[in-house]
Amino acid sequence: IEPEILRGRAPPKQTPFPLQRNVSEVIKLAKRWDAVNRLRLYLASEVPKKRRSALTAVQKDELFDRLILDRRGPNAEEAHLARASQDLAPGWRLTDVELSPDQSLLLYSTDLCEMFFAFRISPERGATNCIAAEVELHHLSDTKAAKLFRRRFPRGPPQERVLMALFTEPMGDLNAVDYAQEAHGAVLQSGGSWLPEHRILGQQPLPRGDWLEMLTVDDHCGIALVPRSNPDGASPGRRLAEQSFSAAAAVYAKIPGLDVHPTKGLAGVSKGVLLGAEIDGEAGTVGAQQARRLALCRSTLLLVRQRRARGRTLRQLIGGWTYAACFQRHALSLFSEIYRALPDPKHDESYLDLDRSVVSELLAMS
Repeated sequence: IEPEILRGRAPPKQTPFPLQRNVSEVIKLAKRWDAVNRLRLYLASEVPKKRRSALTAVQKDELFDRLILDRRGPNAEEAHLARASQDLAPGWRLTDVELSPDQSLLLYSTDLCEMFFAFRISPERGATNCIAAEVELHHLSDTKAAKLFRRRFPRGPPQERVLMALFTEPMGDLNAVDYAQEAHGAVLQSGGSWLPEHRILGQQPLPRGDWLEMLTVDDHCGIALVPRSNPDGASPGRRLAEQSFSAAAAVYAKIPGLDVHPTKGLAGVSKGVLLGAEIDGEAGTVGAQQARRLALCRSTLLLVRQRRARGRTLRQLIGGWTYAACFQRHALSLFSEIYRALPDPKHDESYLDLDRSVVSELLAMS
């Protein structure tokens, strides 16, 4: 959706002007964007400072970071759609699945690589993704983006600095999840996958049948209910699963940029992890991923030992435990005083002392 349509909010006065550090490294990164046609250049005078963004990152795994655009300025002006994102189904929704004694589960999943780089956007939308670092054009003179930029000015570009823009849908956009969720669903449905009668959506009741599907941004998952006596044989659940994922693979192959991660998928296995839910299809059990629970326990014990923590750290820990507790919802009753102890988010960088009741609740959850 074009920015002019979404803009309608007066940005709060405290919205900061971003400051981009390590500009030389950002230029190197921009040239990598250019190699995949995801870099555009704009005159610094074309984009107000309040609509510029800073690059940041969060850890993705041991080897890679996840690139995030700090779009607080543009986001403050734009309306939040809150449409397709309301259909996201967390892994703990699978606790509502009922198995009969003669049934077991088979798991299926695919994960798209760098899905957000597959988006194509307009020049107007690209202008809202500019990095808050004004640079001389000669630093990027050998890029494809610089050639496109010069075509705008037949008599030569003005003698002023330029801004680098990530020319795709960035993580950090207020509506990025809505765009990605709706687009991914439309792609799958166009190929005959992700049919309405099989979808697990948000907080809606689970559909009936032997095949259930979940879609969360770039993850497409499903579970097939099959006979325990012959899980690998022909059955309605297995047939629907193979039809859905074969159709998904075929439509992904037709669209540039929608590449399936070669090592993260599941295909008809009885044990695995789907959307943070660790499932044993033979035993018929589901719970929060064990490795993450152990990490939460370790972090909790270290924090309790210190008896003090930043508000941000405590908030992240509570978020992790809340998700894990949703698999055993009565466990949510263990937290009470800890919510009262949380500071205002404005003071999340400040340390707070943990009193005995907060410590007791954290230990009980661990």
